[in-house]
Amino acid sequence: MNAKPKPLRARVLKQRYRAEPALVQEASGIHVGISPDLTAAARRASALLKQRYDHWQARGRLRAWGAYKREHFTIAVGGGNTIKAQYRAWLNHRHSDVDWLGHVRFFFLEDSTGEPGWESAEQSLVINFLTPLTRKLCRMRGRRAIARKLHLAANADLDSIIDAVVARLCNPINLAAAKQALDAGRPRRALNLARAECDRYQQDICEKLGATMSVHCIVSGIGKDGTLGALAPYRPELAITEPGALVLKQESGALRVALG
Repeated sequence: MNAKPKPLRARVLKQRYRAEPALVQEASGIHVGISPDLTAAARRASALLKQRYDHWQARGRLRAWGAYKREHFTIAVGGGNTIKAQYRAWLNHRHSDVDWLGHVRFFFLEDSTGEPGWESAEQSLVINFLTPLTRKLCRMRGRRAIARKLHLAANADLDSIIDAVVARLCNPINLAAAKQALDAGRPRRALNLARAECDRYQQDICEKLGATMSVHCIVSGIGKDGTLGALAPYRPELAITEPGALVLKQESGALRVALG
């Protein structure tokens, strides 16, 4: 016996639910978006990014602390599949209506000396967003025009343009020296090098963003175990209430620098 088809109104409501994330607004001011799938969540987050960017461009930058935040719209990013979906949404919907090269600057929620199952937030940004964005902008506006915007020679090749975009937009955490020390069997030196890079990164952020280290937008997924950025539930570092950068020792022996 064939099942009765659903009424038209029910089908339309179901389709609308799939397409439109719900927004829960708490009295405390916390807004939580609930989406039926990762693509819809990324699309909604992409729209929110554009709203924040438009507000910063129209009014927020005039009241921002320091020259850096008046000139640049700052975004802190993590890693993972949730972020990759966000990058796809940015490429599809925001490639033209945000001045990425002129305004946007990226910071990273964490970096590591390397460990099993870990993905670099910086590499993910470069591979999944900055590289395809640069290629798209070069196709749309012309490679010479993008090269001029980056103060490169007019005949600069695509690889040079991508390198210049990464150098301009990213504020990286560099743990290469700490990784070399770990690989050489010198864990104490690796820890000292990681702490030095942690201090440098925090100082760089404070000089650019102020002591609060606040950015205009944070883009991060939440792990299956509740991990946010590099901070897992019940870690003692969660008790720290002051903004700053931390060195986290992993069970594998790896070291992470993370924003807390």
